[in-house]
Amino acid sequence: MKTYAYTYLADTNYTSRYILNWVTQVTMTPAGANPITLVTKTYDNYSTACAGAAGMVSRTGSVLHDDTNYGTGFTYRGNATQTGLVRSILWRGPLRSLASA
Repeated sequence: MKTYAYTYLADTNYTSRYILNWVTQVTMTPAGANPITLVTKTYDNYSTACAGAAGMVSRTGSVLHDDTNYGTGFTYRGNATQTGLVRSILWRGPLRSLASA
């Protein structure tokens, strides 16, 4: 029997803002074997470049946005900034196309 384990974001900078139950890692342990990490997720890592720009971009003056308290320096937002499939699980059954089904 295989089991799954889920790790959650538990930093008080998030939980104090009611950002709860955000998964950071999923592992699967096959019967009698070592755990395999399936997925990892990172939140609010704005130092990673995206489309040639790193960090958040200020949108000062946006309607209903509090620039003073929630500007680009406020980084605890719960945004998934990196998600990775760490290990693929190989299908061990016969390969068959849908056309031949």
